[in-house]
Parts: sequence; structure tokens; C-alpha cells
Amino acid sequence: MKRYLITGVSGFVGQHFLKYLDTVGEQIEVIGIDCTAVGYMPLNYTYRFEPVDILVADKILKIINDFQPDYLLHLAAKSSVSESLKEPEKVVVNNVSSLFGVLVSVQVAMQNRCRILVVGSSEVYAESNEPLIETSPCFPKNPYAYSKFIGETTVNMYCDRVDLDIVMTRSFMHTGPNQNEKFVVASFIKQLTEAKRQNKYPAELKTGNIDIIRDITDVRDIVRGYYLLLKHGRRQEVYNVCSGTAVSLKTIIEMASEILDIPASIVIDPQRLRSNEIKLVVGNNEKIRKETGWQPEIKLSQTLQDMIDHCQLTQ
Repeated sequence: MKRYLITGVSGFVGQHFLKYLDTVGEQIEVIGIDCTAVGYMPLNYTYRFEPVDILVADKILKIINDFQPDYLLHLAAKSSVSESLKEPEKVVVNNVSSLFGVLVSVQVAMQNRCRILVVGSSEVYAESNEPLIETSPCFPKNPYAYSKFIGETTVNMYCDRVDLDIVMTRSFMHTGPNQNEKFVVASFIKQLTEAKRQNKYPAELKTGNIDIIRDITDVRDIVRGYYLLLKHGRRQEVYNVCSGTAVSLKTIIEMASEILDIPASIVIDPQRLRSNEIKLVVGNNEKIRKETGWQPEIKLSQTLQDMIDHCQLTQ
């Protein structure tokens, strides 16, 4: 029996990771940590939710000490770039402090007998016209990216000083069913499906810059990658988790509009524009493919269809 502890379990990725664990056929026990409980209840393994603020260090320590997890997936973070631009100090302090708390708790409670996956972001990379590899230069340009960059430095410090068993990701943009509409693709889907429901033709779509190009992966492929990294990733290594291909936001709108059979009229919303937005972000996923056997399996068209179906069911 293997034990998994998931921080930030009530978030978008956490919920999909719970669903993925239901398919792996392991005998497992899981504890999920978050401020509030939502959603998915697993069918094929034992699951318990603990309503805990990730910043309350003594409670995190007690849970880890009592549960003694074999694997810890650290997802808890404020993950919105736009939110970090509005409240930079709050986002940086939250993300860095929560990571410190988890690492200290594992060190104290378990004498390092736990494999930890710390989820980072491609936002740490410097701008490049080439596919980004794990040794590409880093230059975080927003508070969220900065918090993730500090997180990587923190991990390396703990690995060097106290020999914690930690693997890191630089996860590129991901989306899928049930994503919060504050994220760009989910926002497009929400607006388009609502216009379709109300028979508003064309759909007036509020957007930022739709000419930017991004590497986008289905969240269900992402969580499978996290599982494989927990099992097979190398200690103190960082892995890009990405599709390896790039698509413009304009193309995504066109694809979703075609699926819904509704034209879109673009309305640029100044509140959604960023002054230092990077034109192109695309990753190279060779390292994770070679070392874990992972590769993305879900096509973008299927992702958009599933997001549309979910959105229509919940309208």
C-alpha cells in the first residue's frame, strides 16, 4: 500500500490527479490538503480530505508526521499570472512560504523518506524564439514566475543540505474540462458556449492579445506526467511538461467556434492585455519522454470538445 499526499487538491490539477489515480490499478491511500473541499470522490482507493491552510505549518507537520506519505505532490500555489500582477507580494509570499513549510515538515517528520514532486512553471524561462529546454536561460518577468523561480532555488538548497528526494517540473500552459474561466482558454470556451446558449450570433468574445503563441497540453496528459515523474523522475532534476508544439490563441478561438458552429467577434479588453507579454512560448519535452516514457496523447481538438461538453452540461 502506497500513500500519496496532495497539497492544493481542490484545484483544477489536483482534481484531475485524483481522477487519474483512480485508473492506475495500485493499492493506495490518499490524503488531500486544501482550504476547502470540492468535487471528485475516488472510487478505487481510500481517500481522505483535510481542510488545512497550507500556510499553517504546524498542521502540515502533524499531517505528514501521522500519515508518513511515500509520495507528495505539491500543487498548492496561487497560479494566476494576472492575479500576481495585481497582488505581487501576496502571491510570492504564499507560494514560497507554502513550499518552505512542506519541505521543512518532510525533513522533520520523515527523515527524508518521501518522494516529492514540486510543480513549477515555464514562466521562469527567458524569452526565446526556439523551443525551450531545461538548460535554457531563466528570466522571470512577473511575480508568479518569480515565486516559482525562488521555489526551484529553495528545492536545490534542501536537496544539497538535507538530502530531500525532490523532482521538479516546469509545466507549460495546460487546460481542460472544469478549468476556472480566469484562465484564457477556459474563458474563451465559457464565453462561446454562453453565447451559443443564448443564441447570440456572432459571439462577442472579450480577449487580450490573441496573436500570442503557446505550447498547450491537456491537463489529463499533464497529471499522467506528474505520476510518472513521481515514480521515475531523477532526484533534483527539472523536467519540462509540455506538448512540444505551439498554437496561437486566435487558432484556438477558431477551433472552438467551429466545434460550436458559432462565429466569434473579437472585442479587445484592455484589462486582459499585458505590457510585457511574450509572443512565443514553446517547450521541448525530450527529457521527460526519454526518462519516463511519457508523451502527450490527447489532441487539442479533443480537449476543446471536452471543455465545451462540460461547460454546456454545467450552464
